Amino acid sequence: MRHTTYSLALLCALGALACSKQEVACPSIYIAPHASIEFSEPLRENGTFTVDLTVDGEPESCPMIITGMGPSEESVDGATMASPSTRVEMTCEKIGISGYKNDGSIPGFKLSGTPKAVSIRLVQDGRVRADQSFDLNYAPASLIGEGCSKTEHASATLAIEPLASSPELAKPAANDPAPDPDGAAPSVR
Repeated sequence: MRHTTYSLALLCALGALACSKQEVACPSIYIAPHASIEFSEPLRENGTFTVDLTVDGEPESCPMIITGMGPSEESVDGATMASPSTRVEMTCEKIGISGYKNDGSIPGFKLSGTPKAVSIRLVQDGRVRADQSFDLNYAPASLIGEGCSKTEHASATLAIEPLASSPELAKPAANDPAPDPDGAAPSVR
């Protein structure tokens, strides 16, 4: 009986130990090697930008036009219902926008592949907002969760100069009609 009691206690202890280990559930997502260029302050205003960049010695210049920013819409209980409604056009081949924050602002750029040397100059309506060069160092990173697949990733921070005007998002006036999702001009009665 004594032997059975110790065996039962050992079995329970081992079972608890085995059950306490949690397995990691990794999504089946492939994330390609890339570099993240985060802005020191997200872009929060409408405007016409020129993005001048050099990636591993290859220059490119392209426009980036932001015509509206809107936050994600939340329900009364605080659950996000819709994504931010930021409207931006950008035709660069070597660089793209990394995504949008919940307030609709733009947090940075993303470069595909593993470029080593990158220079970025960002000009808004004739004013230089950023001008910086980076030597990127890549390392394996698990971007979708610890224990999941790793990809080559580098990151850097681009110092953005603030505008003299308010950094608030451009918000429509209370009596402005809502924009048409197809881009047509709203009718006013």
